[in-house]
Amino acid sequence: MTVPSTPTSSTCWRRRASRSGSCRAMTPTRASWPRFGRCGRTERCARWQERFGPASGRCRRTGPTRALRPSGGAQPRALPGAVQFAAAVRTGLRPPRPSRPGRKAERAMMGMVEHKAMPPYAYPLDGRTLRVVVRAAKGTLKSVTAVYGDRYAPVEEAETARLERAGSDARHDYFQGELRLSPPRFRYAFLLDDGTDRRWLSEAGLSDAPPRHGFFQYPYINAADLYDVPDWLVDGVVYQIFPERFANGNPANDPPGVRPWHDQRPTATSFYGGDLEGVIQRLSHLEELGVTVLYLTPVFASPSNHKYDTTDYYQVDPHFGDQETLKELVRQCHARGIRVILDAVFNHSGFDFFAFKDVRERGAESPYANWFHIHGFPVRTEPVPNYETFANALPFMPKLRTETPELRAYLLDVARYWIETCDIDGWRIDVANEVDHAFWREFRRTVRAAKPDAYIVGEIWHEALPWLLGDQFDGVTNYPVREAALDFFARGRIGADGFAEALVQNMFAYPLPALQGSWNLLGSHDTERIMTACGGDPRKAALAAVFNMTWIGTPMIYYGDEIGMEGETDPDCRRPMIWDRAGAAAGGPSGEGVSGGGSSGDVVAPDAERAAAAGDKPARRGRWNEPLFQLYKRLVRLRRETDALRRGEARILHADPAANTVAYRRGGEEDGVVVVLNNSPRAREVPTAELFGARGGAGRGGAGAGRAGVGNGNGAADDRHADDGAGAKAHGPDDAVSRRQDAGAWTAAVLLDCTDGIAFGAQWPVGPQDGSVRVPPYGALLLKRS
Repeated sequence: MTVPSTPTSSTCWRRRASRSGSCRAMTPTRASWPRFGRCGRTERCARWQERFGPASGRCRRTGPTRALRPSGGAQPRALPGAVQFAAAVRTGLRPPRPSRPGRKAERAMMGMVEHKAMPPYAYPLDGRTLRVVVRAAKGTLKSVTAVYGDRYAPVEEAETARLERAGSDARHDYFQGELRLSPPRFRYAFLLDDGTDRRWLSEAGLSDAPPRHGFFQYPYINAADLYDVPDWLVDGVVYQIFPERFANGNPANDPPGVRPWHDQRPTATSFYGGDLEGVIQRLSHLEELGVTVLYLTPVFASPSNHKYDTTDYYQVDPHFGDQETLKELVRQCHARGIRVILDAVFNHSGFDFFAFKDVRERGAESPYANWFHIHGFPVRTEPVPNYETFANALPFMPKLRTETPELRAYLLDVARYWIETCDIDGWRIDVANEVDHAFWREFRRTVRAAKPDAYIVGEIWHEALPWLLGDQFDGVTNYPVREAALDFFARGRIGADGFAEALVQNMFAYPLPALQGSWNLLGSHDTERIMTACGGDPRKAALAAVFNMTWIGTPMIYYGDEIGMEGETDPDCRRPMIWDRAGAAAGGPSGEGVSGGGSSGDVVAPDAERAAAAGDKPARRGRWNEPLFQLYKRLVRLRRETDALRRGEARILHADPAANTVAYRRGGEEDGVVVVLNNSPRAREVPTAELFGARGGAGRGGAGAGRAGVGNGNGAADDRHADDGAGAKAHGPDDAVSRRQDAGAWTAAVLLDCTDGIAFGAQWPVGPQDGSVRVPPYGALLLKRS
């Protein structure tokens, strides 16, 4: 065999000359690149020694080579990771391949880690910053490092960015980091470290050596592709009104047969006479509450009380008022700093919509026949409709065919018309997930052309990433968070760990701007009210409100929830708003003040038996829960005054299923705030080690979350007046306060204390040296920099 004078591969000539293909002078190391062995006696091996420094390995002739990190703490001669990566790719030199797992193990490993150069794993934060996320099987990786550079730059100019473990759900860890380049043209790969081995992840998959091709590519961050959620929405709080049930400001436009306002048993067909004039007259309530966005369910002409079966998209329903009334409402809202969002029902129309009426009369000859999904003529409704409808064969709501050009032009003109005519600020889209994506892209362009800072939110009850790529909606109704919140606070189906995992899973389902632009809600006109879900217990409803106002996203309040109204699902959740504030009850654990009745106060409480069964006194109907309303006001004001609660990212810091306590940080470690929730009837101790970082900043999250058994253990007893209850003295004794006056870089404030009703507490200095903080029963703390 002729030995080549010049090696032509990444291995030395001695290895190429051997019959087995391995060097007879040494045994390859088992560690992955760059910890490979080398003979050290050849020109090629010397080049490796020069470029990458010593590495671990065992030579049969010379014994062990020097370790990558020599003993005694001396730093090795190895170049930085980015240069190692760049040099290996540039020169074509590759380390000896360690023993590889079989194909089955390789496929299993590929299933443990995931990244794609598209949302939610890669998306721009601004014109120069790309956020990247790597999802890995829970507990499999110790660290993830991104090695990246300009797509057209020499590889040796690559940079590195360490990704942090930003959260964990039941099955996955999420590593997150930011890459910055100018110009913003990205080529990158990831170095994965599980504590024993290192592997490279690229678009080509996993590899032992740094990739030579198949990098992840994010070709360019174009300004037109940036997420553009309006600031006024991200900084705001939304208040939803069902106009027919909020206030009757003009009895002259009432429909026939209206029911008394104090009648709290609505049906699917009942009318109460609520209208837009009533909303105008009650704007002082919204102003006192502090909300900044008003969302109205449909106001256009319709025969129903809910108006989701539109007859005329260009006319305000006469029982609500007229176009001038709507203009006046918008004008007065804007004068108070309140934006107005209307409801767009473009998935289906009403039975008497002019186009569907023409199809019923003229059949296939109608020019509007292709506006609907009709499966035969003539159109029939019995025994079942021969056309597609909303939901399950509802004949009065025929589904629209939005791919029809003439219908598209009609609906887009409707969207433009109300912005230009009445100066509304955006649209909430009904049944958004059943309309084609092409229509919504054109809808966005139309709406933004009419008003550049208009907001669009889609009603979607499930994971909604395809609608949140920046080209359709600014956000969605985040019902998955609602379900997690109700399962934790109201239904008791999951513990603190399950709640935290559900939040993390939702948090990494969407890009950050889309998450901030989505609505967090505890109830709506389609669901049972939060007070009813909580079994009439105002303590649980109050704690859920604290969460809803402090978690990432834009909080939405369904009218009446702020005063404790009750109601089962549609139509019971659409009871008339209660306006008898003068007789407001105390609203303690006894259940007094849980609203849900008429203004006369003499209506039999439909929820009284449930309240009594829970150990509470029967609720006095027709009254506000004044303490609950004051809590909502404080939370809205707190959010307005705290930038971290409006725009900060979220990190789970603590989740204890035994004590049922959860803590999370909003914002950065240095400038953020920490929210601690206790969803149990006893005061709980939460370790400060999980709330604060090593330097006294807010905790990093991830590593400390999900620890069970913290605190005083058994969380089952329902002792509302436990002698270890809260209050300023329990949380920060006077002597402790005096000792920490100088060291109190952080301040703890009681957002909610349900030891004896809905109450608020004092503030005191707190820090890592305290060991733990005590959280009141069904209570909440806010920790922030002093």
